[in-house]
Amino acid sequence: MNISFVPLSPTLYPAFYALVQSTQWGNPMLPVAYNNSLWGMLVQDSSETIVGGWVGTLRGNAPLVRCIAKSVYFDSYPVFCSPEDEVQYLPRLMEVVKQYARRQHIVMLNLTHWVRGNCSIFLDKVTPCATFYYDLSLSMESLYNQLDRLKKRTIKKAEANQLDVQFFAGKEAIPYIPQFQALRKETQQRAIEHNQNASMLLKSDTFFERLFATNKTTLAVVRTQDGKIVAAATFIESGATVYAHMSGSDAEANRTTGSGTYYYWKAVEYFRGKDLKQFDFGGCPVEPSEDDPAFGVFMFKRGFGGTYLSAREGQVIISKQKYRLLNFLLSQRKLLRLLSKRL
Repeated sequence: MNISFVPLSPTLYPAFYALVQSTQWGNPMLPVAYNNSLWGMLVQDSSETIVGGWVGTLRGNAPLVRCIAKSVYFDSYPVFCSPEDEVQYLPRLMEVVKQYARRQHIVMLNLTHWVRGNCSIFLDKVTPCATFYYDLSLSMESLYNQLDRLKKRTIKKAEANQLDVQFFAGKEAIPYIPQFQALRKETQQRAIEHNQNASMLLKSDTFFERLFATNKTTLAVVRTQDGKIVAAATFIESGATVYAHMSGSDAEANRTTGSGTYYYWKAVEYFRGKDLKQFDFGGCPVEPSEDDPAFGVFMFKRGFGGTYLSAREGQVIISKQKYRLLNFLLSQRKLLRLLSKRL
C-alpha cells in the first residue's frame, strides 16, 4: 500500500480523533475539536484515508522559553487502524516525526503517565509506569467481590453516612470548579507534607473550564447529609476507557465518612452504564516498597482489586543539550508548582 505522511491540520483532525476513539485506550487528554496547541503527524493511505498517526500538545512555545522548552506532550502511543499497520508503518512514522520536530526546533517528545500498552522501543529515556483497571463487562457484584476488606467496610461506612454522589458532565460541572479547586489545594498540601517530592500540580480554573468544554469530562461531587461538598473528582472518557483524572477531598470527612473511596465506587457504577469497556484508576507507582512515600497511593488503588497493567512512559530526545537544561528546570518542583497554576 502506498502511504504518505502529512502534518496534522484542522481538516484532518476529525478523522484522526475518530480513529483514536475506536481504540481500546484512546487518549484521555485529546480534545473533541481541533485547537492550535495540537501538534502531530498523520499517516494516509492511497485513498487519503487516515490509517494512523501521533498527536500531542505543543508546550513551552512562549517567546521567552521556546528556545529551551519547546516540547510536545503525548498522552498515548502512536495510533493505527490495526496491529498490522502499526508493525509496518511505526518505524517510518517515528523517523518522519523526529525530522519534523527537528525542523521546528522542538527539544523533546514526552510521553506522559497516561500511555497504555507497550510500544516504547523508540524512546531514548524510559520510565516504568502502571495502573489498575476494571473490566466493565463484569457485574457490579463481581467487581464488589474484587474489593479488599477495607474497601468493603469503607463503602458500607459511606452508605451508612448517607453520602450523596452526583455526576456533572461537560459545562454543567463548571459552577463547581471553585469548590473542586479548594479541595484540590487542600489535598496538595497534605501530599507535600507527606512527601516533599510530590508531583501533584494545581491547575488554573481556565484549564478545567477548557477541559469540561472540550473533552468528554465528568465531575463527581460528594455531599454529606447537610449538603457540604467534601470530595470531588474528574473522569475523562476516551476510546473504550474512562480514566480517573484528578481529585480532592476533605481529610477529616474522608476519615469519618469514607468519601474518598466512595466516589470511586459510585463512578464505577455510573460509567458501567455507558458503552465503555474499562475503568482506569489512573497512574500509580510501580510496586513501590513500604518506605516509599507513594506506597499509600499504590495500596489505595490496589485495594479495588482491578487488573494491574504495567507500561512505559518517557522521552524521545530531539536536542540533547537543550533537553538536559530543560530536564533540570522541570526537576525544580517548587518553581514548577508555581508555573503550573498558569498552564
